[in-house]
Amino acid sequence: MIAGKPILAKSSCGASVVTKRVTKSPCTAHSKQTGAPCKMNAEPGTKVCRYHGGLSPTLANRRAHAVARQAISDLALDLDEDDPERDPIEGFMREYRRTIAAIRYWDAEIAQIKSAHDLTFGMTKMEHVTATEFAGVNETYETKLNVAYTSRFLERQHLNDLVKTWLAGRMVEIADRREARILDNFTKWIDAVLVGLGHDPHDPKTRAVVTRVLEA
Repeated sequence: MIAGKPILAKSSCGASVVTKRVTKSPCTAHSKQTGAPCKMNAEPGTKVCRYHGGLSPTLANRRAHAVARQAISDLALDLDEDDPERDPIEGFMREYRRTIAAIRYWDAEIAQIKSAHDLTFGMTKMEHVTATEFAGVNETYETKLNVAYTSRFLERQHLNDLVKTWLAGRMVEIADRREARILDNFTKWIDAVLVGLGHDPHDPKTRAVVTRVLEA
């Protein structure tokens, strides 16, 4: 089997992002002119390439199932050692920076809008009416926000979610530090009491007694 290229999908800002990697095998068809084997890769779930029928509607289910099976397998794979997103913090910061860059991009796109007509889409449907008393043409208009506004809004929402996640993580970190500090102070207090009573706080027997008392 030959490792294929990663499949690309569109993010909310229109950029291509890697979603899954699909393994491919060579096309089994032969050239009608030369009889030589085809040098293309077969489509996922099929034995032939796109030029030899691999994209036919009858094979659509096979292609979809092959991509889905590979995606499930990829979930169980470890990240490469040099993958920057192997570190959760680095992965979070990369996504944060990408979101900021996307917002700046759409801000620049919005700044180039020169008229109110560019803010919305126009006519979406035209119907020729002949079977009524008043024959003519019906035109349907639908108002939608410009794609720049929509994309910027979605990226802003995503940024808010990232900030909430970061704040929640910081709150947990602060709580853990507070608990660790309280536990450290409590341990020092117990050690001071043991020393005051003439016991060695580092003696295993003494610590075993203290642990048994605290767990009681």
